[in-house]
Amino acid sequence: MTEAQRSLVLQFFHEQWERAGSTLAFADWMVDFFLLSKAEQRDRLRTWLTTRQQTNRQRRDNLEADRARAAAALDAENAVIDTVLDSV
Repeated sequence: MTEAQRSLVLQFFHEQWERAGSTLAFADWMVDFFLLSKAEQRDRLRTWLTTRQQTNRQRRDNLEADRARAAAALDAENAVIDTVLDSV
């Protein structure tokens, strides 16, 4: 497992810990998780990874849209600046 892969799996557990709200609740979740079959554990991890991937794609799309809007606004301002420069 690469360091990046390991970090991602650790994020899965960290997110569960944050959701649990307390150390005891997280410990209960951990026990329940490790009592699942390996296939069920993989399914839970796959579901989390798929959701995270979809979220990342949506965030990327939003960033691209924001960048495009910002670029258009800057282009529009530059066009106005050009007209002012031409008249000065």
